[in-house]
Amino acid sequence: MQLAIAALILASSLAAVVMAPIGTLRRRPGAARRWLAAGLGAANAAFLVGFPVLMAATLADPSAILYGIPTPVAALLALPLVSAVLTAPTAVAAVRALRRPAERVTTRAGYSLFTIVSVGYLAWLACWHLLGWQP
Repeated sequence: MQLAIAALILASSLAAVVMAPIGTLRRRPGAARRWLAAGLGAANAAFLVGFPVLMAATLADPSAILYGIPTPVAALLALPLVSAVLTAPTAVAAVRALRRPAERVTTRAGYSLFTIVSVGYLAWLACWHLLGWQP
């Protein structure tokens, strides 16, 4: 179940990252909103991919965590905080997109779905005690 949740979050995050340059090339309105979602998606994806890889590399050497959390792991644990900060303006942008009847239905649905997944991602991180980590 946890892998399915991670896969859903990763897929929606990568979709947000990919759709930002596509929308810019097509000259669609809402560039700031698109790039905000892309930044949030990049932070989400970087943590979801980087954390298991970095932890596997760190735990391969038993003495790596003998004296505390290694610096690369501590730096990576800051990404959920970046995601938390970027989720609020993304939610505001999604609500504004929902209120504009001129926006395409697929655009409104995409922003809404990505915002819901991002809020769920924060709850998922909080469940695993990875949100608000303190050194």
